Amino acid sequence: AGDDVEAAILPNGIAERWTKTVAPADVDTLRRSFGDRPTFVKVARFDADKRWLWAIDAIATMRDAGMRPRLIMRGSRSPYADVVGARIRARGLEADRITLPPTSTPSDLASAMATTTGQIVFLDFFVAERALRALYGAVDGVLANSEKEPFGLVGLEVMSCGGIAYVGRTGEDYAIPFVNAIVVQSDDPRELLTSYQTLRARPDLVAALRTEGRATAKRFSWPRVLDAYEALWETAGALST
Repeated sequence: AGDDVEAAILPNGIAERWTKTVAPADVDTLRRSFGDRPTFVKVARFDADKRWLWAIDAIATMRDAGMRPRLIMRGSRSPYADVVGARIRARGLEADRITLPPTSTPSDLASAMATTTGQIVFLDFFVAERALRALYGAVDGVLANSEKEPFGLVGLEVMSCGGIAYVGRTGEDYAIPFVNAIVVQSDDPRELLTSYQTLRARPDLVAALRTEGRATAKRFSWPRVLDAYEALWETAGALST
């Protein structure tokens, strides 16, 4: 491409079904199973760019501060899983494993969660979309802060469920700190602790984040995004004639 070629910047989008409201009963069932423990979730490939080690260190930091945090995690088949496992052991975190059928409901997951005691809970099964969406909406935060992210669809999917998305510093142009998401600004694992403490003291802010997050996700559903693509194509067609 030459210097005279103009770049077009267009957003990605999430499936419209993600914008449907998660059943409140599903969210409540899971939330009750967490008790009063600060609970977070991370669903991503086991890869260094996904900042797994930051997440593990952040949970250890919260524990060292006298809290009883929990990280629910779902990874992938990758050699990097051994690196993550080694960090969990090095930080002295207790880990539990849950294995359920892929058809498990939020209630099934809640029952299993209620039996765990560790700071790390590994979901060793395919989590169906209904259960995943309820999980996103129920936890105190979803750690979707990749090191390098071209756009960040996971953050939008979390927002669509009424969840609190912790996103990274690159790609998520839709994220406004403490308005519709939490933007992790540093490599310091203490940032999760301080953000959580801020939100715990401000239930009104948590409610506003969840509401604004849902509204943001709806703006980035594919039917809305395609309008921008259509306008661009029409403009490109007009310029080429």
